Amino acid sequence: MVENRAPGYISSVFENHLMPFKEFPYTPKHPEFSYYFTYLSKTAFFPFFYLLALAIIPFVFSKKQWLKNFLLYLIIVAASFLLGQSSAIMKNQWYIAPIYPLFWLIISVSIYETYHLFKDKFYPINKYYKAIPIVFMAIMMYTFSWYYISIYERNEKRMSSFIYQPERDGDFLRKVFSWDKNIDNILVLRYTKPFSDRQLDFYVKKYRYFEDKNIIISSEVNDTLVGKYVLCTEPKLIEKVNQEYMSSIIYKEKYGILLYIIKKK
Repeated sequence: MVENRAPGYISSVFENHLMPFKEFPYTPKHPEFSYYFTYLSKTAFFPFFYLLALAIIPFVFSKKQWLKNFLLYLIIVAASFLLGQSSAIMKNQWYIAPIYPLFWLIISVSIYETYHLFKDKFYPINKYYKAIPIVFMAIMMYTFSWYYISIYERNEKRMSSFIYQPERDGDFLRKVFSWDKNIDNILVLRYTKPFSDRQLDFYVKKYRYFEDKNIIISSEVNDTLVGKYVLCTEPKLIEKVNQEYMSSIIYKEKYGILLYIIKKK
């Protein structure tokens, strides 16, 4: 059904999500192998990432073989997923999200067993041992609550002005037409990107149908640009146009620019 509505969707998923371990059709985000490890340990799962080391205690001291097997299973699955995702050339922060439940299970099981090992060793008859986890959790909440507050504040500032890359052409196109109703012909200059192209196609069809706009999509920087309004959100293409052509800036914002190409230099 999806393939009928969007021909080429299945092949695009295969080529752009399942196969990009060696190459990618355009400049990839975070191609370095260590990206996810750094992201998890320094930002996304900090400081809890370092609590994963608690798993050593049950492995060494616990007599519950089933618990050791369960921890080993979680660690193998998490490590395999992390290595697999790190091997891909294209990385995004949300691609690694399935690892969080595995990490939390490892930490929670490790804390649980460590607590009971500690209790059995040092507090076999002390009636106040039940207060230990309460005190521990209170310290954790007090110590790390600032971090979650900072995440919220940081995301509020960043996401309020952030536009996901496939949306940038269409969003800037919408803004241009809202700023100037007299512009009817625009050439959108961009690299070919299978998923993003379908996103832009939606906006092109929308403005052609509802507002009778003439929008052309091209990836070629050549003399056909002369005398046209050119919209672009690709920094490399913008640089190439500025190097080869004289132009005037009509509109410019964080993610895009609208140029009127005057002549070749």
